[in-house]
Amino acid sequence: MSFARSALVITLFIPAILGLIIQAWKSDSLSQCLVALACLCLIPEQAHMAIVDLRHIALAQGKKPDSRLQPFHQQVCLTISGQLLGFYLAAAGWLALGMFVLLGSLIGFNLIAAIRLEPDGEDPVVPWGVIKRLDVLALDGLALALVVLWLFDYGQLYTPLGIFTLAAVYVVSKLIAYLRAWQSINPLTSHPPDSAE
Repeated sequence: MSFARSALVITLFIPAILGLIIQAWKSDSLSQCLVALACLCLIPEQAHMAIVDLRHIALAQGKKPDSRLQPFHQQVCLTISGQLLGFYLAAAGWLALGMFVLLGSLIGFNLIAAIRLEPDGEDPVVPWGVIKRLDVLALDGLALALVVLWLFDYGQLYTPLGIFTLAAVYVVSKLIAYLRAWQSINPLTSHPPDSAE
């Protein structure tokens, strides 16, 4: 995937970031502020994953053509479109509806996607069905349930707090995973201390 296409993907998410910052700043209640911040926390990771998925598809197609890549590419593009729609709805002020669309698109992807891409492996296309995605589906399902409760005015403070907590846990877990991956690629070189003369 070229730099220009990566920049285009990032650019598509920027208006939603600005809109959500405004929503959090001008929110009339703590619950709205928490949901806006939760949605805002998710944007960088979802934008990053969109770029990674599209790049991996291009690498896999170049390495070993596979008939499963085309439908997977369509699923990824539909999911990115759903995410953007959800973020834009939230940025426009429809926070609950935006989160509902966003989480619905993520759940839909994890239900229909049947493969996982590992372009550095011998076989870049790995079968990866619903069973192997149950942990992600459970987290997304819990978040969606909280959004639905908030949408119907249940737990006007505790429900948004739960949504924000799940988003924060998700982001922190991703950061930890990226840090560990980076450390495995770039291990710190330990130097023995100089001996005293």
